[in-house]
Amino acid sequence: GVTAHGLTVPPGQLYLRIALFDEFTDGADDLDLYLFYCPNNQCVQVAQSGGLTSDEEIDVVLPQAGEHGYETDDVAGGPGANYSLFTWSFGLSDDVGNLAVTAPSGVSEGDHIELDVNWASLDPGMRYLGAISHSTPNGLYGFTVMNIRTP
Repeated sequence: GVTAHGLTVPPGQLYLRIALFDEFTDGADDLDLYLFYCPNNQCVQVAQSGGLTSDEEIDVVLPQAGEHGYETDDVAGGPGANYSLFTWSFGLSDDVGNLAVTAPSGVSEGDHIELDVNWASLDPGMRYLGAISHSTPNGLYGFTVMNIRTP
């Protein structure tokens, strides 16, 4: 069977992630993800994740704003599955004020540094997605995505 889900991506998003995790299904399921972009109800597949388990992840940099759909597909002939589907997106300036980073004020290309990163006010037993952007005087150079899992 196939289950479809709709998602509206707001304008100005830098990153979109859709994920499944084995631990958030009800058994030994092999769920896969398929992502579609659906402007004006005309859908085109833009990504997929089809591993051997239900640990699946789709990442999109600079996703198109608007309607997206994603589907999960259980093993052919299987009884179906109960699962939790995770979605996150963030924009370039989505600072919610709960991240503290200790880092040098500047670096040179090729430098390797350590950062001290701490989030505050995160609910226990949850999964979050965060990022640190890297900028030059010319604007965004890149960003580092971080998976956060609270105990």
